Parts: sequence; C-alpha cells; structure tokens
Amino acid sequence: MGASVSIRNQTPYTWHYELVGDGGGSGTLHGWGSVERKLNSRWIHCYLKLRYDNHSSNSFSYEFNSHKQDGSQTFTIIETSGRSLIQLLCDTESNSPTCPNYGKQEEDRIRQQQEEMERRRQEEQRRRQQEERRRQEQLERERTIQQEIERESELSGRKVSKGREKLRQKLSLKGQQRHHQRTQVLHQMIEDDAAAIKRDET
Repeated sequence: MGASVSIRNQTPYTWHYELVGDGGGSGTLHGWGSVERKLNSRWIHCYLKLRYDNHSSNSFSYEFNSHKQDGSQTFTIIETSGRSLIQLLCDTESNSPTCPNYGKQEEDRIRQQQEEMERRRQEEQRRRQQEERRRQEQLERERTIQQEIERESELSGRKVSKGREKLRQKLSLKGQQRHHQRTQVLHQMIEDDAAAIKRDET
C-alpha cells in the first residue's frame, strides 16, 4: 500500500522539492501552490528536501515516517509571524525546522537599494537646487555690482559734464571780460586820438 504526501506552499516564494522514497519525485512549487505525490511503498525513513528558488543547496531535509497516520502526510511551508524565518510544518511530526526567509531578505535588499537610490536622488536634487540657488545669488550679486558701476559711471559722467560746463562758462566769461577790456582800451585810444587831433587843430 502506498503513502500520500501533500506539500503546501503558503508563501509567495518559489520552492523546489524532492521527495526521497520509493516512487518519490521532484518538482517546483510556486507561490501559494500545492502538490500531492504518491510513494509506492511505505518506507519508514523518507525525506522531503526543499530548496529555495535559485539556491544551489537545500534549505530543508526533513526525515519522516511514512507509516504514520495511515501513510498520509501533509507538509506546509509558512512564514513566521515576524517574516524573518521560513518554517516547515508536518502534521505527523513534532519537529518544525526553520531557515532564513531568503525571499524576505531579497525584498529587504531590493527595498534598501530603492531607498538608497531615492536618498541619492533626493541628495542630488538638493545639490542641484543649492547650486542653482548659489548661481542665481551670484548672478544677482553681479547684476547689483554692474548696476552700481553703471550708476557710479553715470554720476561721474554727470560730474564731468557739469565740470566741463562750468569751465566753459568760466572761460567764456573771461573771454567776454577780456573782450570788454580790449574794447574799452580801443575806445579810450580813439578818444585820446580824437582829443589830440582836436588840440592840434586849435
């Protein structure tokens, strides 16, 4: 009389099984899948070997007695409450071995990578924003300095223009004064000559 072995995968991960016994067999259990296999005879010592997804070595090698419970055994693969471990339960045996939850570790590793990438992205974004802010501040300082230079240049130009105008006016006034003085001298000379002529005529 043969034995019946059921394997239930109550995790989201893939497991490869090998049932060692007369008949046995092997296969793959995807997340939440189950399988039932038959053993041709009831070996006292049978083994269920389980290998996680892409691992090369077994996570579990479970020995069981196929004579128990009318030759029917059910194995259940579960996650522990904290999800840190995978546990293998057998309804005919008290032994419930565990192994690390490799799937959870992979999820954590991927999540940490994503968090690290997001952290770096945010840091890069902050760095670029700071650089852009510094660049804008530098441009603003340069604009302010340029405006100040232009204002000073304009004021200086106005002062130069005013100075030139004052100098022109001063030179013009002096020229007028000299012209007036020369005119007075000429008039005086003419008057003196006229007086001298008049004296000569008398």
